[in-house]
Amino acid sequence: MNTLKAAFGFTLIELLVVMVILGITSSLVAPNMYSIVKRTQAKTELEKIKAIASLSIEKSFFSASKITITFKANTVEFSQQFNNSVLTTTKSKILRTIKSEYFTFEETHIVVLNGNWQGVTSIKLTKSPDNQLNEFALVDLKHLSNTYIVDDTNVVNDINVIDDAL
Repeated sequence: MNTLKAAFGFTLIELLVVMVILGITSSLVAPNMYSIVKRTQAKTELEKIKAIASLSIEKSFFSASKITITFKANTVEFSQQFNNSVLTTTKSKILRTIKSEYFTFEETHIVVLNGNWQGVTSIKLTKSPDNQLNEFALVDLKHLSNTYIVDDTNVVNDINVIDDAL
């Protein structure tokens, strides 16, 4: 006896219809995904700059030095100046330079001297993604405190963390 076995599977037409549906939905969703990724990367870049600016206050305090933060075009530069009291000379060292892919900053110079912030606390932007952001708060001085000295071990640990971040 010949028995016909039932064929299981999909026809070529059914597979093509599913592929067309997937293609149409992905073409509608993909542009939104790219803009979300771009906004997230831009936000991460600003948070990185804010974090390093906050750490600059602690580094300046613990090293009793002057840190200059310079915003110019799409570059942020963190530099430290050491005073040698014996030779009465000043050495300068660039701690970090960040080139922004998403923002252009108005030229601004900020000085952190022995842990004291001297300058503006928010930075004006001349270009941002979608030109929606004109200014961002770099630091909130009300929330920063100088309560890092508990004992000698904690001070050393805090200095190492700050040096690693910069």
